[in-house]
Amino acid sequence: MMKQFRGPSALLACVMLLAGSWAHAAAEASTAGIAVSGEAEVRVLPDRAELSVAVESKKESAEEASKAAEAAAARFLSAVRALGAEDRAIQSTSLRLSPEYRWDDQRQQQIQIGYRARRDIKVQIKRLERLPDFLSAATEAGMTHIAPPRLYAHEAKAHQREAMRLAMRDAQANAEAIAAASDKQVGGVISVDARDEQRYPVEPRVMMRASADQMESQDASAFSAGEIVYRARLRAHFAFMP
Repeated sequence: MMKQFRGPSALLACVMLLAGSWAHAAAEASTAGIAVSGEAEVRVLPDRAELSVAVESKKESAEEASKAAEAAAARFLSAVRALGAEDRAIQSTSLRLSPEYRWDDQRQQQIQIGYRARRDIKVQIKRLERLPDFLSAATEAGMTHIAPPRLYAHEAKAHQREAMRLAMRDAQANAEAIAAASDKQVGGVISVDARDEQRYPVEPRVMMRASADQMESQDASAFSAGEIVYRARLRAHFAFMP
């Protein structure tokens, strides 16, 4: 039997098959390299604070409770404005009024004994060194609830990006060290998987002013704010060059 020659179509099929193999090999070569990790942290001192306070008043009548709470809130708001807080830096809820009850064992029922009025206020403080003054203003105004101040840095995004940049430099250095040990050079970046970690909150230890003499002392208003830590971790895949 004579062999049949299939002509150009068979040759074309062989060329396409070889081209596919070469493309696959080239793709594998392009992704060959090394995957390394990188990490870094940026430590900064906080320069802002958020102070959350509230006043609660319990009186026999709704009017008395409301007046007492509003008076304390007004004193505090006046004081923080005098300290330089702008209106846009102040968040204040409206007055909340609710009845107060106690349990009567003889009647086996709740008996209303008065009313509770509450108002919450938040203040953004741009000058951190004035934080003790704001805390003193809260106590002197009669605010009944003062939460630990929340300290933060207003350039948080910039600090986190700096940590990410340093983490990438760390990954590059790791890749170059491994490449040098293998008599190779690091090529371009193939892929990066990055994540930023939680910024660790700080709780200041504030020394409140207790007397007129202490108010004149610089040490009396000192507080330890600590540092805010911005951490970044990533995994980068670099190509190798011969």
